[in-house]
Amino acid sequence: MNMKKFILETSLLQAGDVICTREDSSSSHLVRKSLSCDYSHVLLYVADSSCIHADAQGVHSVNTQRVMLNSKVDFKVLRHIPAQNLNAESIDNICNYARSKVGTEYSKIDAAKSGISRKTKKKLKIRSRYQFCSRLVAESFEFGACSFFDPATLCTPADILDSKSFREIEGVVREATADEIEFANNASRNGIAKQTAITNSILQDAKVITRKNIQTFDDLFQAVIDNPELDEPMEALIKNSGYLTMWATDIINNPWRYFRNNYLSIDLFQQLRLNGVERELKMARADQKRYNTMRLSLLKAHESAPRKTFEQHIILYQVLQSLADQRVALFEWLREKVIDSNPRKAEADSVPPNECDNRIG
Repeated sequence: MNMKKFILETSLLQAGDVICTREDSSSSHLVRKSLSCDYSHVLLYVADSSCIHADAQGVHSVNTQRVMLNSKVDFKVLRHIPAQNLNAESIDNICNYARSKVGTEYSKIDAAKSGISRKTKKKLKIRSRYQFCSRLVAESFEFGACSFFDPATLCTPADILDSKSFREIEGVVREATADEIEFANNASRNGIAKQTAITNSILQDAKVITRKNIQTFDDLFQAVIDNPELDEPMEALIKNSGYLTMWATDIINNPWRYFRNNYLSIDLFQQLRLNGVERELKMARADQKRYNTMRLSLLKAHESAPRKTFEQHIILYQVLQSLADQRVALFEWLREKVIDSNPRKAEADSVPPNECDNRIG
């Protein structure tokens, strides 16, 4: 029995890459057959082993270290050619659009319409705000001024694969190690799955409380702006959900990201080789920027429409930014201790399997 599994080498991926996958399942076979293409699902890589995609659970993030398939050819990675000439801010716009849709429900009907449109060459109208995998990718690029399919709402995985705006990236799939397979199968450490469940639960309950079609946190925020009487129920819902303390999971699972005492009793360089200081430093600095941006946006909203729901999120992003500051300080210290004093050893900068996107926002 072949027990091999294959995984993406995330060090070779770039933000904005599109990951195409297929599985040996009835649904995957059905999609591929109906679209006459080799892949049934697409994900948008946004950075640090994190993808955003739309599946039956709606729009949510997934760690690429948990995406394992049976064969190398079950993956294909595409890079958008025009996007390679964009600046970092434009790439961020593409990725942040996908992030802004987290929580949005999945629509089989809309996905089917896109397939019918491809077959019949008729541009059917999709008026819903719901998502499916290829629509999310196409709309994200459209938001970043890199449109490749019109209309984005009807884009299928086959349209992405056919598009001349993309080129395939070779050599990004490899055989998974035993440790990587064990990590991928360890549900107890899957903080992102917990994050997805809590987010979806909040948004579903918010629909009931507000009697509105709440799909994202932006929708929830707009509801408390327009209806001040909903502020306290929303504040209580979020407080009781566990959403405000999800950050603690990463500290528990990956304490080496936060505390110097994890490095004081062992060889510093060996620990550095395991945890990839430069990569972690880059990730922490990106989080600093992103959390500060979100905090300032909430402060602005709170000034215009004071709400307790905004206050709790402002405090949350202050905490997250403080934790990012702590990570930056730690890995700058490690770099000084190890890389600067051992420049030849800086080449070994690999990362073991860990939850790289178990972070809100």
